[in-house]
Amino acid sequence: MPLLPLRAPHVLRRGLPTRAAIEWSAIAQKLSDPRARAALDSLRDVHGQLAAEARAYVREPEAIDFAYYRSVIKNKALVDAMESNYKTIAFPTITPEELDAAAQSTELPDELRLNEQETVDELFGQLNEKVADSKARIEELKELIGLMEETRTTLTTSMDEVTAMYPEVEEEIDTEIANLEWEKDTQ
Repeated sequence: MPLLPLRAPHVLRRGLPTRAAIEWSAIAQKLSDPRARAALDSLRDVHGQLAAEARAYVREPEAIDFAYYRSVIKNKALVDAMESNYKTIAFPTITPEELDAAAQSTELPDELRLNEQETVDELFGQLNEKVADSKARIEELKELIGLMEETRTTLTTSMDEVTAMYPEVEEEIDTEIANLEWEKDTQ
């Protein structure tokens, strides 16, 4: 299934060849997040599909050979009707300038009009929120790591080190020993 309708070749023919080649490797080098690189790879794939489809539609499509179909289909009236219907179809030619003018037209409803600056501002607002959230989360995680490092115990941790970190444990142990509660926390 083609990605673009049949009317798009006129736009693609005029629009794509004039564009400079995209430096995908230069963009990829600037990205450190694997998810961002995956998104860039996906975008590159879609761009490749669109470019391949644009190359496929550089020429006008071949004319339909209605004489051939008249020779192989018994119902000649059907072929004649299809031919007359086909000849009445008129595809509009749309130029990139017309698309740009239509996007800026005041006749369009606001939700259909393109306003790149508002979109960019909105995206940067969302980005700044995410950055602030990430910085706050980083601080929380640093505090958690610090706490975990302070209270870490290993097989070689002595009882004196544990009681220094948890003074309430020392009191509980002394109470259990004094009351001969040897199996208190084992059940």
